Amino acid sequence: MLAASHRLRSSDAFARTIKYGRKKGSRTVVVYVSDPSLPQDLRRVKNPRVDSWGGPKMGVVVSKGVGNSVVRHNTARKIRAAMNSVFAAPGGVEIKEEQEIVIRALPHIADATTEEVEKDVRSCLRRIAKLSSTK
Repeated sequence: MLAASHRLRSSDAFARTIKYGRKKGSRTVVVYVSDPSLPQDLRRVKNPRVDSWGGPKMGVVVSKGVGNSVVRHNTARKIRAAMNSVFAAPGGVEIKEEQEIVIRALPHIADATTEEVEKDVRSCLRRIAKLSSTK
């Protein structure tokens, strides 16, 4: 389970992160990270919930292309477990407090282990950080 302070809840925030954020993909996931340099009016959530303030926010998108309901639910659990590990022990991954992260599952994730998903998420986050630091 992801801590309440790390949950991305607003559909506006999901859409904004996917549309304006930086993205990198791997075999199992595509990771979108909001760009803190965006104009403030694009990053603002219209009605933030009090319990959702603070910390980097993370949301998961798992489509029917991944599998049936059971597979999609297990996939979301794998992704949340991977992000819990990243938040607990960043291990070279730099996540800023004001960032929003959306992770979209790809069909190959159904056959992957949680460790493989975590490895892919960390790899994508490192590549996004490297891309941001070079600009």
